[in-house]
Parts: sequence; C-alpha cells; structure tokens
Amino acid sequence: MLSGKKIEEVREIAIAKTKHPAHGPYYLGETHIARLLAQLGFVATVYKDVSRAADIPDVAFLMVDFNADMEVGRHILFHRAKATHAPGTTIEYALDPAPWCKPADRVRTTFKSVAGTWAIGIHAMNTKASATK
Repeated sequence: MLSGKKIEEVREIAIAKTKHPAHGPYYLGETHIARLLAQLGFVATVYKDVSRAADIPDVAFLMVDFNADMEVGRHILFHRAKATHAPGTTIEYALDPAPWCKPADRVRTTFKSVAGTWAIGIHAMNTKASATK
C-alpha cells in the first residue's frame, strides 16, 4: 500500500535484505519495521504513544488489536492529508488489509478510540518529517 509494490515483492525484499525469516513464527518489532521501510525508501520513527488522533503523524503505522498479555498486535496504515476539494479541510483515514475485515471496514475514518495505542511515523527518505509530530 505504501510503496506501490505487491505484498509478495515486499516479502521477498524483507527476506533477502532484512533477514526476515522465510517461514514463521516471527515477530516484527520497530527495528525490523524500520529496516524494511528503509529498503523501500522510507524512514520510520520508534513507537510513540497515541492519546488522540492529533498525536498520530501524517503517515503512520497504527498498532491495533493489541494483546497486553502477549504484547503483540497488528498494524494498519494511517494517512492524514489536506483535501484538494475544500481548502482548509483535512482528511484522516486508515487502511486495514486484514482479510477477515468486511470490505466496508477496510477503510477507517473514525479515530475516537485510539487512546492507549502506539504509532510508528513514516516519511520518505531525504525529506524532513513534519515538525509538529
């Protein structure tokens, strides 16, 4: 979704360039995520606490479905952008590729329950991250 590559291509890059195991089990922490994003031309931050939607960087992986006992969750891709159709309007949405989600739930636009989650900010290499995040 972020790189314009098919998931199969991203997986091949992860295995060849970041020592991602070809077969599970495996766990992707922030270091592994940063390594893979670097191979795709992006820079990743460390996990940061989120207490409200305004705390989320403009492009980020959000941790959802976190299980505190196992200390694992899964990620969705968040994006905030200025609307081109209405000056002064900002659009926030997240893409959730989980195969068990109904198609209508794969694009989220409500973030009222993000308190207590974490986000990894993402920006293209050779560009500056947003100063407010």
